[in-house]
Amino acid sequence: MTEHEARRRFICPHFQQRFRERIDSKADPVVVGQALIWAIANHRRDLYEFVGRDWRPGRRRFRARTYDGAVFEAIVDTDDMSPITVLTVQPET
Repeated sequence: MTEHEARRRFICPHFQQRFRERIDSKADPVVVGQALIWAIANHRRDLYEFVGRDWRPGRRRFRARTYDGAVFEAIVDTDDMSPITVLTVQPET
């Protein structure tokens, strides 16, 4: 496995912690992060929605849903294909 492939499989502890704190889901944050990266890399737009760019180069914001229906947004470094953090989604009024 190359270093790049290893980094693609790495889900940073900050992403995992914020997922557990902010998302009401029983889903494993490592599996969720890996699934999100897979969906982005394979252009499976039926599984995620591009929200916008972050001010840092390579950072993008995506919205997705866990298998149990929890909606979340994630900041992803698309250069390294690694999820950085999780943001909560405010309900629409």
